[in-house]
Amino acid sequence: MLPLGIVRRCGAIAAMTALISALLLVPVGAVLAALLFLFDASLLPLVTFGGALNAFQGAAAWWMIGCLPALAYCAYALAGDEQPAS
Repeated sequence: MLPLGIVRRCGAIAAMTALISALLLVPVGAVLAALLFLFDASLLPLVTFGGALNAFQGAAAWWMIGCLPALAYCAYALAGDEQPAS
């Protein structure tokens, strides 16, 4: 059985990962859309993986892809967040 501190830390890392990837989805998408607009290209094929998914599923897939670097960041940021034993 895992100690309670590890379970709480995993929950905090998961919550922080979801929050960071959700907060970065819109600004990254806006910058990407602006860059594609400069080259007269559409954002929809990129979001939908070439039409394999609909727009909602594509956005959810990109959110999950964004969770991977956010997870690495959160695990690193919260790794030294241990409280001393009393």
